[in-house]
Amino acid sequence: MMKHNSKLLPLVSACLMGMATLANAQETPKYADLFSDAEEYRNSDPLYFMQWHLENTGQSAEADNGGDEGNDVNTFGAHFTYRVLGESVNVAVVDSGLAINHEDFEGNILPGRSRNYVDGASDPTDPTPPSSEEGGDHGTSVAGLIAARGFNEKGGRGVAPLAKLMGFNWLENQSSEGWLETHGGEGVTDDALVINQSYGFSPIWPVNFDSIDNLTEENHLADVTTDANNGRGIVFVKSAGNSFRYLRNVASVFKFEIEGASSGSLPWWCSWVPSNPQCQASSTYVPDFIFSADSRDSNKTQVNSLPAQIAATEPSNASFYHTTISALSAAESEDENGNKTGDLISSYSTVGSSVWISAHGGEFGDANPAMVTTDIEGCASGYARNGQDTDFNDSSHPDNPDCNYTSTFNGTSSAAPVASGVFALVFDANPNLTWRDAKDILAKTATKVGENFEPITVETGSGEFVAEPGWLKNAAGYDFHNWYGFGRADATAAVEMALSDDYQPLPVLQITDFVEFTGSDATIPEGPEGVSQSLTITDALTVEAVQVKLSIRHGRDADLAVELISPAGTSSMVVTPRSMLVLDQGTPVESDLQDALETQTDFNDTVLLSNAFYGEAAQGNWTLKVTDTNSGEFVFYGYRRDDTDGDPFEEIRTANNTSLGQLVDWSVRIYGH
Repeated sequence: MMKHNSKLLPLVSACLMGMATLANAQETPKYADLFSDAEEYRNSDPLYFMQWHLENTGQSAEADNGGDEGNDVNTFGAHFTYRVLGESVNVAVVDSGLAINHEDFEGNILPGRSRNYVDGASDPTDPTPPSSEEGGDHGTSVAGLIAARGFNEKGGRGVAPLAKLMGFNWLENQSSEGWLETHGGEGVTDDALVINQSYGFSPIWPVNFDSIDNLTEENHLADVTTDANNGRGIVFVKSAGNSFRYLRNVASVFKFEIEGASSGSLPWWCSWVPSNPQCQASSTYVPDFIFSADSRDSNKTQVNSLPAQIAATEPSNASFYHTTISALSAAESEDENGNKTGDLISSYSTVGSSVWISAHGGEFGDANPAMVTTDIEGCASGYARNGQDTDFNDSSHPDNPDCNYTSTFNGTSSAAPVASGVFALVFDANPNLTWRDAKDILAKTATKVGENFEPITVETGSGEFVAEPGWLKNAAGYDFHNWYGFGRADATAAVEMALSDDYQPLPVLQITDFVEFTGSDATIPEGPEGVSQSLTITDALTVEAVQVKLSIRHGRDADLAVELISPAGTSSMVVTPRSMLVLDQGTPVESDLQDALETQTDFNDTVLLSNAFYGEAAQGNWTLKVTDTNSGEFVFYGYRRDDTDGDPFEEIRTANNTSLGQLVDWSVRIYGH
């Protein structure tokens, strides 16, 4: 049985159109038995008043600070005005598990449709985690954000509170066969219109997209998005990642040189003779996590920092068939003086040009609100359990006496299911929409946020370079931002468009081959000028997404910025510099995982994806610009969890590359119609 090489981990960290006519209008409104007026709508689930992502009134959800009123996914109109609750839609949750007998899933679980992939499971259709598990079950909390049962006087509710759920604990046993089953497999998940994927990994190297496993998955996704659900396909909703500030040193398979040994590895006698060479020499250091310099700079806030991870460096985030979601907080971030910055991105959220839309993931539930959702039932285990720090999570709260819910869930693991719920509402509103139509609707109805974002620049050694330009308006009129995609999901606006007779579904998908640049290698100079090359696309298509495949030789990948420029002149920053693509600065640790991870120190057939060109004409000259943004030293930080005696952070300083980089090869592929 094949196994996935890289273990994937749970990721817990617009103007409205004219009023559409409701189809099949009745004298008695649909779901009148669930709520008769707005007051009953809001009061029929005791925790609804805490769920700021559904209706943000400034509530704190048990955190110290509240959210910003109106900063939510706007479900009220979708549910109350249009009476769309997701009832006709099946949603698959591919995760760590799903407590299918939870009180707030009653009526929403598809009987016998879930799977337990753990070897020796007593019931192969029940992925409920063991009751002895101390922490919460990630998948159970994810599922609650999608479709916790609404209007039942229990807990809270999901974005699509009547959608039907099936759960798969594939993360507990990651076989290739299980992946195929859970991602649109015939007779298992091929009748799901939405599949939620709140998992991923954060490579510290540019991954080769053309691995056998990845190409097998791409071919499978191409088939099921075309054939499943009588041609409607499946929307695969994917968490962007939780690595804005740091990445894991995956399986601790790489080590770095640091100046001076860490305190825990110095000879015992160094305190008496610190000048001894053995007390000064560089040492080998294997961090658990790798932090960006921006994340350790007290003078920088999130809004002027660059991300440690670029979303599309994880291959599934570079796939056209995955809809990548970044995370939003309940309130705008603040600068050191307490002034609002206009930035809504969650402090941990991975971002990049492959993000389609943003939805709420919250913060950590202490200073600022996290997400209120379902948890393992009972106070013996779960995110909410005996001995926790807050009343809501330790059985002291009157609305959570049995610890069946938590107020501390977060991450793009939360943002993806919030978006999945919106997709379920859109599909429920219009049974003729395909997965691409649903994506199109979410893009067209998204709310532009973070409008005060200022471009982020870096010093190259010979001038400044704009590393993250922020919002752009492309030639088709779409606003796009690497952090937010097309903006914040708006459930009511999306449902309204789905119901409208004026909405025009997308034509049949067309995909070009990768069109290769046929010229010679090019040297990448240091400094803001960079090197540019162009190729021509002859297909007369309207762009839905663009992939660029890169091969670059360079001594320090983190220095590189890569821009793709369309025939219309729209520029998308597909690789931002100062990322933690730092594997080329380390050496491998002896490990059986080293070969399995298929690591590489250069961009070698690495595929990136941009959504920034949506709606533009593909035909014409496409230009790639690669810039080496750093001619000096590059600093980042390692972190070890077992360093309890002193500062767990170690500074890692790396010298500039000794020779100029080379742009070896690149090509472009268009997805469009």
